[in-house]
Amino acid sequence: MKKYLYIILIISITACATKQIASKAIVPKVKRSYSEIMVHGIDRCISYGARTKGTFGFVNDKGERLFDTTFNNCTNFFGNYANVYKDGAFGYVNRQGKTRFFPEYDKVYWYTDSIGYAAKNGKAALINRQGKLKTAMIYDDLKFSDEGYFTVKQNGKWFVIDNNGTKIFNDTLNIKATFVYDGNIIYQDTINGEIKQGLISTKGEIIVKAKYDLVGGYFSNGIMHVQNNNKTGYVNRKGEIVIPIEYGKNSFDFDGELIPVRKNKKWGFINLKNEVVIDFLYDKTGGFSEGLAMVTQKGKTGYIDRSGEIVIPIKLKSTWRGNFHEGLAVFKAENGKYGFIDTSGKVKIAPIYDSAIPFRNGLSHIQLNKKGGVINTKGELVVPADYYDVWQFQQGIARYFIKEN
Repeated sequence: MKKYLYIILIISITACATKQIASKAIVPKVKRSYSEIMVHGIDRCISYGARTKGTFGFVNDKGERLFDTTFNNCTNFFGNYANVYKDGAFGYVNRQGKTRFFPEYDKVYWYTDSIGYAAKNGKAALINRQGKLKTAMIYDDLKFSDEGYFTVKQNGKWFVIDNNGTKIFNDTLNIKATFVYDGNIIYQDTINGEIKQGLISTKGEIIVKAKYDLVGGYFSNGIMHVQNNNKTGYVNRKGEIVIPIEYGKNSFDFDGELIPVRKNKKWGFINLKNEVVIDFLYDKTGGFSEGLAMVTQKGKTGYIDRSGEIVIPIKLKSTWRGNFHEGLAVFKAENGKYGFIDTSGKVKIAPIYDSAIPFRNGLSHIQLNKKGGVINTKGELVVPADYYDVWQFQQGIARYFIKEN
């Protein structure tokens, strides 16, 4: 859930060639994390696919509602466009509010590229922004990445194709049902009767040989999480084990050179040399963010620095969303409400919210009196708490939802 809500960035999309939907706004290309693409996949399957009773629309970071139309459903903006659904048809809207729908398909969807997918009668194909098919309507499923590749399922088998529908691996390679990231994708092989995972590049180079029960799928600080027999460790980009596969759990993502790992049912931190830097003392811990890591003991939460010293006493109510961002962290008060503390533990924004998420670009999404809104780092409402929900801002635009009673 932590990754599901809070890490959304934007990457550019090639502008549509037609005058009707031409967009003058050019959104700079930004590298998305593996987790962010996973979030998109969840959004695609759950949020956009659902038929909800209510109104979706868009609001800017001044609290002003945008465009002269609302929708039955929509996604966040991916670059210059957001996917929308209205009156039984799927399409998209650009940042100037121009829409285009494709009622000839059961569904259309774009991520960060000018190539998306169209679905009809239970099959899928690649599609361009003008609604023209790039491939035949032959796929049973399709996944996205930011890199011009699509993982597709056909006749029970997964393949990787490029924007033109060309397979980039031979049919003998067994691809896992995931997506290409950083030029690599998880593949599978059968070793001594067991299915094992590894990592292969889009050029066909074996990065990590398939000999693990699970691989993370991406590198963080040059190493990747792997698992065998319910134990975890890390390998480097040469496929060499650099942290032994001996831990009960560890972190997929980590900041800097300290990795949170679990051993003997307690959490601590090791460095890239597998040296214990902070002892295994905690029931839970997150990674370091802005020099502090959230730790939990006996249901209470506090913060330690990189030397293991307790900076904020372990007295706060436990919350899974408490990493520091922009000098502030969400905390849960004894009254069950949420507010924000600074890196010294001082309350900076009073705990009056039903829910709150970490700040990004000076804004936090909150729930107040069961309504969604957005505050700045002074605790001032930027977007009034008038909505059932408001999502993360994407270059100054966020989507909102007003639920029917």
